[in-house]
Amino acid sequence: MEHRFCALTVFAVVLLASGCTGTGGEEPQGSITVERFSATPSQLYASDSSFVRLQIQATNTGSSDAEFAVGQNGNSVLRDSCPDFFKISSFDARTSTTPETQESYSVETGSSVDMDWRLDLRDGIRIPLQGYECSFDALLRFNYSTSTFEQVQLKPSEDVENAPLSSGSSSGPMNLVIEPVPGTLGAEQPGRYVSGADDTVTVLFRLQGVRSDGRSGVVDIEESSFEASTTQPLSTDSSGQSIGPSDCSNYPDGSRDLMLSKGESVDVRCELDIGSVEASRVPQISASVDYTYLKNPGERTVRVDNTATQ
Repeated sequence: MEHRFCALTVFAVVLLASGCTGTGGEEPQGSITVERFSATPSQLYASDSSFVRLQIQATNTGSSDAEFAVGQNGNSVLRDSCPDFFKISSFDARTSTTPETQESYSVETGSSVDMDWRLDLRDGIRIPLQGYECSFDALLRFNYSTSTFEQVQLKPSEDVENAPLSSGSSSGPMNLVIEPVPGTLGAEQPGRYVSGADDTVTVLFRLQGVRSDGRSGVVDIEESSFEASTTQPLSTDSSGQSIGPSDCSNYPDGSRDLMLSKGESVDVRCELDIGSVEASRVPQISASVDYTYLKNPGERTVRVDNTATQ
């Protein structure tokens, strides 16, 4: 008996969104956990009236709600359903809080999204005796914004008392961190500068990809969405508070395709002018950017045997 072999390979890529907790210096943490990734049955005969059931379940283990696009019949997720051989007969999706199938969801922290496809062989399909490999490619997208802020102190003289400084940054598969470069007061007093002795504040905006054990995803940065600003008495070259390409090197301007994999980072270096101060001032530097997180949890196969020839 000759057999027909068809490997159904399913690649799922998952992206996660997370919220605004923690400090600017923390490593990225909080992601999405793939709870189930299956294609059943493990063996399918072309002469049967059976079908393939594809299931994906993922849980938002980040620190805030995430927006997830499903699309019609899951077409925003299942990019290649091997349409020459298979048809999608049905599709169902739901979350822990929304049981109905929708084209998009808000997946709350700790909640799961479940997707279930039924894939039938097309009527009259002829399976080559030599065998054929059919791949299924899935992409799960969670699109969101991350933000950060950092306060610095401007002193009229070195002997002015240090003021308390605050900072905050989103935690998730990518962190956007602000790191002020020490001025004349040195590394012993980070984020503190003396008007007159320091003419500028040099700031690094660091976009850092996830660091985790095992399989990690990829962060796809929407460069054109990057925004940064400061408050007085710090200012930019144009004497404003919006920080732009003329104030920085390596500024995200949409000309590159920035994607960060495990532990990778990109620094945007900016120079801000220090205005004259007669008393201690604590201006705030802020930034935000949109990105997408994609994660590949592995692959699954299903055997399809041709029983037409005995």
